[in-house]
Amino acid sequence: MCAAGAVTAALIAAAVGAGERGATVPEESARRAAEIGRDVAEIRALAFDAPVSVKPQSREDFLAYLEAQIAEQYGADGLNAYMRGLARVGALREQTDLRALLREMLSGQTAAYYDPKTRTYYLLTAEMPKSVLDGIAAHELCHALQDRHFDLRAFLEGDRAAMLANADMSQARQSLVEGEATLVMLTWMLRNQAGSGAADAVAAEAMATAAVASHAALGLDALLDLVEEGGFTEQRGWGRLGPALLDLKRYPRLLVEMLYSAYMQGALMVDQVKAAGGWEAVSRLYADPPQSTEQVLHPEKLRAPRDAPRLPALDDVAGALAGDWILVEEDVLGELGIRAMLRTWEDPELPDSGAAASAAAGWGGDRYALFERKAPEGELLVWRTVWDSARDASEFAAACRLMLARRFPFARTTARGTGAGGAAFQTWEVTPGRFLRLGRRGDAVSVLDTTEAALLDRL
Repeated sequence: MCAAGAVTAALIAAAVGAGERGATVPEESARRAAEIGRDVAEIRALAFDAPVSVKPQSREDFLAYLEAQIAEQYGADGLNAYMRGLARVGALREQTDLRALLREMLSGQTAAYYDPKTRTYYLLTAEMPKSVLDGIAAHELCHALQDRHFDLRAFLEGDRAAMLANADMSQARQSLVEGEATLVMLTWMLRNQAGSGAADAVAAEAMATAAVASHAALGLDALLDLVEEGGFTEQRGWGRLGPALLDLKRYPRLLVEMLYSAYMQGALMVDQVKAAGGWEAVSRLYADPPQSTEQVLHPEKLRAPRDAPRLPALDDVAGALAGDWILVEEDVLGELGIRAMLRTWEDPELPDSGAAASAAAGWGGDRYALFERKAPEGELLVWRTVWDSARDASEFAAACRLMLARRFPFARTTARGTGAGGAAFQTWEVTPGRFLRLGRRGDAVSVLDTTEAALLDRL
């Protein structure tokens, strides 16, 4: 799992139901999975080369699996570094122990998953309505089909170094995988309700397209409001899905946005690609995948010529640092991350005005790096962003100032002016001994956040 993938996978499991230790897979469940697998293959116009293995798994074994995946990808401290970087840039309100967070989220909430390493579909609970379990099976068996044809481990984890250095690209790939499975699942569920004829299949595809578009337009906040108002209840056949979705409100905005986007925006992207070129065009995305969440959020930017990200270089920063500074984390926030970051600092009691999404649109690329020094103790964040136009950069800079005012209500301005190269900047002491500078020049906006004021002018 990549950084984004680990979080998304955890939230996906958290959203689908409550696990039970010692769950078993009766013969009927295996038979039903085989039937659904055949339907999934027909919908997706691909074939299984062998039956999918279906096995039960306890909650404890699932958590051990998750721990092993994290350890394999990150080692001892990789996730802590990821979270430290996100907190320093402002995408999280505070630093969080991701391992502990995942264990809390998953300790009693998981239903099923597909593991490409063992090529097995694992079931952890049957405490849900049959229709919901069948839908989950269609989703996970689509993953099994993807794996047979496109090698999910290689696709999601192959270039580990590149993935770790670009969570936005990783999230974009995850969105293709989850979005396709969501679209296939919806098509299967609607076709299963309508009938088995050719006309029914066509109608189901059309209804799935409409459902994806309406859900994507609904947005995360409206979905959670719907849940809170009782839109997903036991009486309506949703089992524990409603409470599980509502429970997501307890978790950081960024992580929940990653979940929602992977499913719903990913499904919208896949559906639009399919509408233009059929399932063959979707299959081609595995050889030429979306490069950024911008391309997921705006599928038209996938069309040739693609709007490829322009990721700023940070090679000069380490060379400009004197002393024993070490790199803690380097990553890309992306349009989705920036939108979630800005929304994180808005008043949660107010409806989403769309201001965060508007300010994040026009993203051209970004990269941030977090450095630390042990003695004397210090931290430095350098975050560089580029935008499609100077107007987009100006809009983001204005949104960034509003966000900083909410993050640091007692900040005081210590300098403002024009720096080398004509960049307009403003500097604040946001807390005693911590300085933050926001600068803009043309289509570029940069942020420096450091405990060593002398670095502001040097960098």
